Amino acid sequence: MRVVKNINNNVSLCIDSQGREVIAFGKGIGFTRPPYEVPLTMIQRTFYNVNQAYLGVIAQIPEEIIDVSTEIVDNANQQLGDRYSANVILTLADHIQFAIKRQHEQVHLKLPLLYEVKV
Repeated sequence: MRVVKNINNNVSLCIDSQGREVIAFGKGIGFTRPPYEVPLTMIQRTFYNVNQAYLGVIAQIPEEIIDVSTEIVDNANQQLGDRYSANVILTLADHIQFAIKRQHEQVHLKLPLLYEVKV
């Protein structure tokens, strides 16, 4: 897999052997200056068909949050039949990160439609 752009130390934008863009996660794959070939053994996870707008978001989200989001979406896809793409994983990770940030800052949101949503 050929790295074409590093997003952070552990995430890179790559081109696979079939010429498709892929976001690759792996310990330290972003340390080497692109372009270069990264061994597949270093890649822990890949995301295809990722919207380019999410590249900046990926760099800001801790890997643990992406792991949790991936697990949630994988479970949903298993239960509901592969409805969700990698973009959903990143959107969910972004929401979880902001929820954690609000919790740490003790920002509490009022949810005026909470009752209606429950019903």
